[in-house]
Amino acid sequence: MFSQFGITGIFVCFTGESCVNPDTYEVWLPFTMCHELAHRQTVAAEDGANFCAYLACMENESPEFQYSGAIAAYVYCHNALYKADKTAASEIWADLSDGVRADIQAANEHYAQYEGKVQDAATKVNDTYLKAFSEESGCAELRRSGGSAHCVVSEASVSRKTAKTKKNVLDKRRELFV
Repeated sequence: MFSQFGITGIFVCFTGESCVNPDTYEVWLPFTMCHELAHRQTVAAEDGANFCAYLACMENESPEFQYSGAIAAYVYCHNALYKADKTAASEIWADLSDGVRADIQAANEHYAQYEGKVQDAATKVNDTYLKAFSEESGCAELRRSGGSAHCVVSEASVSRKTAKTKKNVLDKRRELFV
């Protein structure tokens, strides 16, 4: 039912439950889990939960979590750049590895199959729910193409305890996008 409603995850504030749609495209699952857990840890704003999810994924030892966080950050940044400079966004897209492009395209195709009237109606309900909990832009925030919290792909933005740890993590991250 989550898929038909266009929901990959939800935090139910009344019960304290973080729920993730098991049909979420596999590459997005770790990021979505971390996003919903961020809500569970009292991060209410969607962009804040996205930023926390990115950080949690990048700090996780699992390459799958790191890849999920990196690809989510890329998508948010790419979409924001696309609004501002389509040419630059297209050039960066062309430089991505075939595997990353394939994952993003497969995710888009996966979610496209659920679009329709049911999802439109559910989006209106979700929009009202989010606005009731001070997410002023409602579902627009969920679709938002990025902002300062999303543009965290640069190496300088990630703080590490030691330079050695930073170098090792960055080397792993680069391997994921090569």
